[in-house]
Parts: sequence; C-alpha cells; structure tokens
Amino acid sequence: MIIHMKQVLVQLDDATAAQLEKVAPGSSRKRSEFLRGVIARAVHETLEQRTRAAYERWPDHAPPVQAADWAHEQNAVHPTAKRARARIRRSKAR
Repeated sequence: MIIHMKQVLVQLDDATAAQLEKVAPGSSRKRSEFLRGVIARAVHETLEQRTRAAYERWPDHAPPVQAADWAHEQNAVHPTAKRARARIRRSKAR
C-alpha cells in the first residue's frame, strides 16, 4: 500500500541543523519519522493551547450535570430492555 505524503521544505539555521544531525542523523531513515512526530506533537500542543485559551475567555459557567438531575427511567424517551419486555408482556396479556 502506498501512502502519499506531502513534502515540506524547511530551512534550518546551522546550530539547529547540527543539533538535529546529532538526534536524528540524515543518513538514518528515521529522521523523517522523528520530524513527523515532532511536528504532530507541536500541532497537538498548539491546538490544546488554543482550546484552553478559548475556555479561559469564555468559561463554561454551567454546573456539572448530577445523576440525581436526570429524568426517571419511566420518563425516558427510549425505554430500557427491561421496560420494553414488560410492555410486551402487558400487551400480550390483554
């Protein structure tokens, strides 16, 4: 199976390139894997920071839902299997 990947050209300063060479040598095929992991981690962290910032700007003031606040099973839109079987037995008994 061939997976198409987009190529991106990135220019690095000499110091960063030297550090990258120590961590993931260019002669190793693992450099691309290493860089993909670093980029994926950086993208994930950036998105998390944006989400955190959005919640800080517009916090959710609603209190958490408590189980006691839920409707009783008798008022459920979709009955449980136990209630469905009981309803079927009642209809057969008529």
